[in-house]
Amino acid sequence: MSEGEFRFQGAYPALVTPFDENGVNEEQFRGLIDYVIKAGATGIVPCGTTGEFTSMKFEEKVEAFRIACDAAKGQVPVLAGTGAAYTGDVIKLTRRAAEFGADAALVVSPYFLKPSAKEIFEHYEKIANNSDIPIFLYTSLR
Repeated sequence: MSEGEFRFQGAYPALVTPFDENGVNEEQFRGLIDYVIKAGATGIVPCGTTGEFTSMKFEEKVEAFRIACDAAKGQVPVLAGTGAAYTGDVIKLTRRAAEFGADAALVVSPYFLKPSAKEIFEHYEKIANNSDIPIFLYTSLR
């Protein structure tokens, strides 16, 4: 997809992240991606909540983005779950996902903390100002 073409529509399943003793199990992850695409998914979400991103190391998330973008290339868009507790890490993860070809990023509000509405706005503003791909806000303001 070229810049400006991304349209979020249809079903984008949040993928589980299979692991083995070496990290992300690439063969199983590719198999899952192939399965959901053949089942009718119109996009995929690596490292979303179902992928247990809060328990993954930075490098594991990057590896999941690499695999997902390669496996989905030319078939469906990738909405990479680039959320992290620290805004700087989100920016780095979003850049890496974009380098691999992700079409957009799914960004969660800072977790484990209780940021104010202003701090949540600043979090997303800083990420958006440092991203070459669209970001989707994943938040629940109370």
